[in-house]
Amino acid sequence: MMTKDKIKYRPIEEPYHLPRIGMRIFKTMVAVLICLGLSLFRGEHSIPFYSAIATILCMQPYVGNSVKVALNRVVGTMIGAVYGCLVLLIEINLLTIDTEMMHYLLVSVAVVPVIYTTLLFHQKSASYIACVAFLSVTITETVEISPFLFAFERVVDTLLGILVALVVNAVRLPRKKNKDILFISALDETLVTPNNTLTDFSKVVLNQMIHDGMNFTVSTARTPASLMEPMTSVDLKLPVIAANGALLFDLNAKHYIKKWEMPYDTVAAVERFLASRGLHSFITSVIDDVLLIYHEDFNNAAEEKLYEELRVSPYRNYIYGKLPQGQPGIYMMVLLSDEEAATLELELSTQPFAKDIYSYRQPSEYEGYSYVKVYDQGVSRRKMMQYLCETLGLRKVVTFGSIDGVYDIVVHDNDTNTVVKTLKHLYEPYFWKKNQI
Repeated sequence: MMTKDKIKYRPIEEPYHLPRIGMRIFKTMVAVLICLGLSLFRGEHSIPFYSAIATILCMQPYVGNSVKVALNRVVGTMIGAVYGCLVLLIEINLLTIDTEMMHYLLVSVAVVPVIYTTLLFHQKSASYIACVAFLSVTITETVEISPFLFAFERVVDTLLGILVALVVNAVRLPRKKNKDILFISALDETLVTPNNTLTDFSKVVLNQMIHDGMNFTVSTARTPASLMEPMTSVDLKLPVIAANGALLFDLNAKHYIKKWEMPYDTVAAVERFLASRGLHSFITSVIDDVLLIYHEDFNNAAEEKLYEELRVSPYRNYIYGKLPQGQPGIYMMVLLSDEEAATLELELSTQPFAKDIYSYRQPSEYEGYSYVKVYDQGVSRRKMMQYLCETLGLRKVVTFGSIDGVYDIVVHDNDTNTVVKTLKHLYEPYFWKKNQI
């Protein structure tokens, strides 16, 4: 192993943007307004605080989540209201409680069966709501109304708030849906932030549209292993295009649907050339849906650090040794200083095998170092996109990226929400707008 030098990461500067006021905030405002308005019609026994709280809690990013939270709120409210009535019955008929301290002691002890009952009903997440309903019945002053009628009114308030949240959250303005188009986005400098994550807005809106039937996936120079982390929170239904178009990978089935490989003879020719320069490469290959990375001695401390950081991934399998005889590769990668990488890129273009390869250089995450990657000359993201589009039987492909002339929609403003905002306008335009694609 090499002596480990101190390798510096390139600084990551993520632009700051003010939080976006999204549709969920506006819907919450409307739902609260409706709850307050309904309280006027219900009269003096209505306390809009409870319906407003219920509607805020039930207003979730996804309608399905709103239903789950609503059911949770109903169960918790019923349990809390029942125990509240029981405590009041005990105080009125069985115990003589003439001090606030005794009343509070009984209420506090009763919290135990309230929470335990939610566990018996396998509704652990309803414990909070049950306690709120219970305390609202037993502690709130009810001088001018029967305590049992008060409990009933609180249940009605809560159920109204839940109903309002479900209705408002389900309301959608009429939109057309372009379900015959394949939307594909690049990752870096496009969909993910410099910290390799998606914004909360992008996650929520992307998932909403995917669940609605939008055909969406991503295309990247990364391997499937390195795109797992940022896309974990996105429920992709379609396979992803990885390794610059050399791989079409199903994230759900963990299956490589299509591979564009470099013939073994080409890999061997490049390796011999690198060896003549005293260099070795990481060679990625796929055998029976298993991604294998062959390597020999590291060229520098940066490659060793890269290896130490990535080898722990369950989706990467590093093997010390040469690519087996006759086994094709997906791509080859060398990590060198910026100057060495520029020289290597130029030398590769002058070799006899240059017509058989597609190579390029890109900055790495390590300060002062760059990657040089080599693929088969036929590798193309556009080809793999078209293959996926035809396989799915869709009308056309619309791409998002950061390079002019390469992508249909170019993102330049460093706002990673731009892709999803634009995607929403293209996938589901309002019915009165002319179709832009």
